Amino acid sequence: MKKTIFLIFLLAGLAAGAWWALRKHGGRTTLQQEETAFQVEDTAAVDRLFVAGKDNQTALLERQPDGRWLLNQQYAAAPAKVELLLRTLRDLTVKRPLGQAERENMIRELAVEHRKVEVYQHGQLTKVFFLGNETNDERGNYALMKGAEQPYVVYLPGFNGYLTPRFMIAGAEWRDKEVFRVPLASLRQIAVQYPKNPAAGFTLRQEGGRLALDDLPQADPQRLEAYAELFEKGLYVENYLSEQATLAPYRDSLRAEVPDVVLQLAATRNEPVQVQVYYLPGNQDRVAGLLGEQQELVTIQWQLLEKMVQPRSFFNTSLSD
Repeated sequence: MKKTIFLIFLLAGLAAGAWWALRKHGGRTTLQQEETAFQVEDTAAVDRLFVAGKDNQTALLERQPDGRWLLNQQYAAAPAKVELLLRTLRDLTVKRPLGQAERENMIRELAVEHRKVEVYQHGQLTKVFFLGNETNDERGNYALMKGAEQPYVVYLPGFNGYLTPRFMIAGAEWRDKEVFRVPLASLRQIAVQYPKNPAAGFTLRQEGGRLALDDLPQADPQRLEAYAELFEKGLYVENYLSEQATLAPYRDSLRAEVPDVVLQLAATRNEPVQVQVYYLPGNQDRVAGLLGEQQELVTIQWQLLEKMVQPRSFFNTSLSD
């Protein structure tokens, strides 16, 4: 009987102690949860992302009603890069907190070197944290939630690398490099001009599913179709260079020159896209280009462009010849 009474009092004491401990440390547990809430579980609800670094470099990504992402309210963002960032936010995991000495050093470092990340869901700001430099083993980064006192090491399980490259701040890095890529059924017109040799230029049109070349009714149908199919594969920019201030004089000098090729494409439900091409002396790997109405300076790999740059005479003979 005495043994039973002792066990009852012992269990009651343990329960009371547990209740007191939870009551005493419950606030700290909640705080820890807030300090480690780097992960974004519902990325489908994310409609805006903002990443800011030093030197006033920022990247604003906004989801459009049709599902595309817009960069800095102006340019198309590369879908694959945005999806990679969303997956990173979804899988971001805390590895460990920092010890006292490491913590103090890292807070000072974060104050100077960090990338601020803002996450918006359904139009509301839901998360802000600061991503610091990579760890010594380069398998994670230091990070601090806004308003928190304790930094942590964050990482991606199964990924052996650090996270900084996924949180880009240079606008050119986020941009979609597609100049155009048009299904054959949506193609309306391709115009290729050679300002230094106007007779070599041509305009290919599609009407009612039929491809034809202006003023060349005898154009080979196989060559017309093969040429039009090149635009289904698309043309892509190698590098956007307009953000590099040191290249502004070169861009201005190109604008004053006569281009070697002017390539324009029109598709249904899309505005025409134009790129002016300038051959680079001594460089067989790439060309310079001025893209669109803004005449943005870009480079394009020649191997992607070469087959699109054909003279009018190309369509006179059969592919089997």
